Amino acid sequence: MSELWGRIVRTVLDTGRVRIVAYRDFWDFPRTFIVKWRKRLVMFDCPFDDAAEDYGDHFAVYVLPMTLAGHLSRPTSSWVGASGMGEYIGEAAIKDVDFDRTRRWSIDDGILTTLFPTLPAASR
Repeated sequence: MSELWGRIVRTVLDTGRVRIVAYRDFWDFPRTFIVKWRKRLVMFDCPFDDAAEDYGDHFAVYVLPMTLAGHLSRPTSSWVGASGMGEYIGEAAIKDVDFDRTRRWSIDDGILTTLFPTLPAASR
């Protein structure tokens, strides 16, 4: 990793932002994405609703096994069934997920502290 890139990553991580490791189905923002946060692999999933012919207004949130990190971060890997391999945590309203201005790089960690209120910060 270059020195500049390392400084950018540290800056992002030190300012309450969490890097998006991978994403799929971009429509205004990633409809499915994964972050690593406090030693957890967290998946946000907002699948297309065929009956409504639209996306929903909430993400289903799952904690996935860390063993999937390498597989899911590859651009050509399939994510079909990934949520079924994880533990369902709850829902997050899309309006409550604060994406960076590109909507591809990072999210504010506030939504994660809301979803995991008892997880200590020291375990990052």
